[in-house]
Amino acid sequence: MLITAAALLAVATWLLTTPAGRRIQVSHSVSPTPMFNPLHSVSKWWIRRRMRKRQGQHVVELLNALAAELRAGLPARTALIRAAEQFDSSTAICMCPVAASAARLAADVPAALRMDARINGLPVLTSLAAIWQVGEQSGASLADAVARLARSSAEARTVTLSLSAELAGARATARILAGLPVIGIVLGNALGASPIEWLTSGPIGLTVLTLGLAFEAVGLWWSSRIVRGVARQAAGL
Repeated sequence: MLITAAALLAVATWLLTTPAGRRIQVSHSVSPTPMFNPLHSVSKWWIRRRMRKRQGQHVVELLNALAAELRAGLPARTALIRAAEQFDSSTAICMCPVAASAARLAADVPAALRMDARINGLPVLTSLAAIWQVGEQSGASLADAVARLARSSAEARTVTLSLSAELAGARATARILAGLPVIGIVLGNALGASPIEWLTSGPIGLTVLTLGLAFEAVGLWWSSRIVRGVARQAAGL
């Protein structure tokens, strides 16, 4: 993905610096419009991806903290507030801000947990909401159920990390194959063949460039889809 973004940025830069590219530039009389920044988009995607990876560990820590507060004899709402505050102060990230606010205001905590699950993309909070609702209706203690949920979440995270390690080779192969066209263009330019100039100087070259980028994007999407399908099947999802 990063290689493809770099290739797109290089092609865009070449288009703006070659005669063919300058011919398609907009005149200065037109008001400027914000330009798409591929590097900024890639960096945002990378940051979101890293945050999603850390969320699994954070939610396990939150559930363990909640179970510990419940076992200490605190009421469920007070335990959730204490666990959320402790988790927020230790990691600077709160996984359930809506639920913590609902617990402070004596509002519907299960509904708030489901909202946090949708906002943060954490299905385990939906399971916590179901446990909470059953506990409120039956009066049963939540400590053991929350502790079991924390253990199952930790085991699921371990399986996910193991699958990611096993599939790292397939992902690396797909990225290397995606970068081969870029390497070919660089080598051709080094040998004096001027492939970028040919790709951007006429209708045939532009057609080939467009089709190549389209096939590159489809190939990356397809390989990523295959890897995700294998991961879901192996995880039993």
